[in-house]
Amino acid sequence: MFQSLLFALIIGVTIGLLGGGGSILAVPIFHYGLGMSGKTSITLSLGSVGLMSLFGIYLAARRNDVLWSRGLLFAAFSMTGAYLGASAGSIVPDKIQIILFAIVMFAAAFVMLHPFKVSEEVPAHSVRGSLLLAGSGISIGFLTGLVGVGGGFLVVPALVFFAGMPMKKAVGTSLLILALQALTGFGRYLQADPLSDVEWRTLYLFAGVGALGTFAGSLLNQKIKADKLKKYFGYFLVVMSLFILTKELFTL
Repeated sequence: MFQSLLFALIIGVTIGLLGGGGSILAVPIFHYGLGMSGKTSITLSLGSVGLMSLFGIYLAARRNDVLWSRGLLFAAFSMTGAYLGASAGSIVPDKIQIILFAIVMFAAAFVMLHPFKVSEEVPAHSVRGSLLLAGSGISIGFLTGLVGVGGGFLVVPALVFFAGMPMKKAVGTSLLILALQALTGFGRYLQADPLSDVEWRTLYLFAGVGALGTFAGSLLNQKIKADKLKKYFGYFLVVMSLFILTKELFTL
């Protein structure tokens, strides 16, 4: 029980402090920290990320940082992708999913260590921009459903480049998208393999404590410069992804 509380708090504080990225820790925590199967870990990760994001939406909406119409449009595409990704994930072997997860974790670390620059090359309301918005939404959602990551490190750039959102609004709106796509993938996994009572309790515990951690992290964010922490967290993700890849590949 103490382990679960501690892990949930770590994820929540990381999300609140760094503005995202912490949810990618959920799968390895469930799998390696709590000894759950790969598929159960992905299912619980999607559920907890979805519920934590709902709390984040409330905080972002109070700051008027959620653009609802454009967020829901993107979410419609990403939810479709998440359902397809979770459908594929329900039949893919656990080990393959964990290996794919480690690759995505490495990509997330790369994005965190090499922040993107805002570009105006693709007008938000052009035909090309609309097609890219739809394609990115479906692709990001598919990845979320397949390996259980929140996908915020991809959603925010997509909203900036293809939906023409200012960075602050993109970060707030991404929480709406993360919640909807994660809960869609979560629901699809439940169709294939329902959770046990113990797993449901673990989910509620993670989501509740994680939400409190998110609030605490957002308060700390106002007092601590998070740029260096984000860089160190990126390096940590590189190490973690290489550890997971090595462990899984050597036990194939």
